[in-house]
Formats: sequence, structure tokens, C-alpha cells
Amino acid sequence: MKFEPHKTAIARNKWTKPGRWLYENYFQKNNKSIDSMLDFGAGKSIDSDCWAEKTGAFTQAYDQFEQPQFPGRGIKPTRQFDLVTIIFVLNVISTENERVEVLNDAMQYVKSNGYLFVATRSRREIERARMRSEKKGNKWEQLPSGAYISCGRKKTVQFGIDDGDLEQLVSISNCHNFKHINLEKHPGSEIGCALFQNL
Repeated sequence: MKFEPHKTAIARNKWTKPGRWLYENYFQKNNKSIDSMLDFGAGKSIDSDCWAEKTGAFTQAYDQFEQPQFPGRGIKPTRQFDLVTIIFVLNVISTENERVEVLNDAMQYVKSNGYLFVATRSRREIERARMRSEKKGNKWEQLPSGAYISCGRKKTVQFGIDDGDLEQLVSISNCHNFKHINLEKHPGSEIGCALFQNL
């Protein structure tokens, strides 16, 4: 079965929780400024607009699966950015190899000394979602890769990813110059996240 991760995209009218958390708890708190930001795998998110409003940075939203309500997002970036975010993307991809491919693609857009922030639904949150769905009579089929088919009709999957899993994925990517940055706080148990700097 060919899966269609873009069908998991949620229409939002505010900042994603991980995006806002990163701004408030790392960039704002540490008085770090950015001049440019890319929301990689933006879907129907408005995070790029939120970053632009708060920081005055040049921002771009990109997604290879362009949503009808967001024309132009399918155009690949032609520059590098101070910050690249990948939010709720890797957890809707069925295999590790495909997740690493996404990381490799996104990392090429991070400037030297720039940042990469990745956020996912955590293992705990996916298990909760699976159990809630099962109580409603919708049993998620588990694939050999460990991912679950969350909706056979839409051909979508979910795979829980924690902070340490993200560190591991980046360590096996093509970009070995990205250093993990320890974050003092965390956006919540439902989220896996990690911040890296391109040194």
C-alpha cells in the first residue's frame, strides 16, 4: 500500500504547540534572534506567519504535497535559513529510511550555525490514540516497520517518536555536523522534540 501522509494535515488558525514553545522557551528566553525561518512539511500550518509576526524574520512554508488552501507551498526553497522546523511530519511516515530521507532533504536548508527543530507525536501519545480508536471499533493494523495504519481509507499511518529517537535519526543522516542542543524544558509528554545546530 502506498501511504499518503499529507492526508493527516490539520488546518490550524494558530501556532502549533511545539513551534510556539520553541520560540518562547529557547529563542525568546535566550534572547536569540533569527532573520529567516523555513517550516518544512508545513501542511496546513500557519507557523511561518507566526514566526514572521513575532521575529520580523523572512519566512517560508514548504510542503511537497501542496494543500489547495495554501497555493505556492509546493515550490522548493532556493536559499538557506537560520531556522528550519519539521513539525508533526516524521510521525506520519511509515519507515525509518523515509524519515531519514526527509531529514536529509530538510537539513540542506539550514545555514551554517543555523538551527533544526524537529517535533513529533510521542510514543505515549500514539499509544493513547491507538487505544482510543480501538475503543471506537477501529483497530489499527501494525506494519512490520512498527508504524500503525491509522486510517485504511485515507491510507495514513502514525508512528510514535520520542526525543531520543530523533537524536538517533539525525545521527544516521547524511549531515554529521549537526550538534544536539539540550533543552531545559519540554513542551509536553504528547510531543517528542529535539533541537540541533549546524556547526
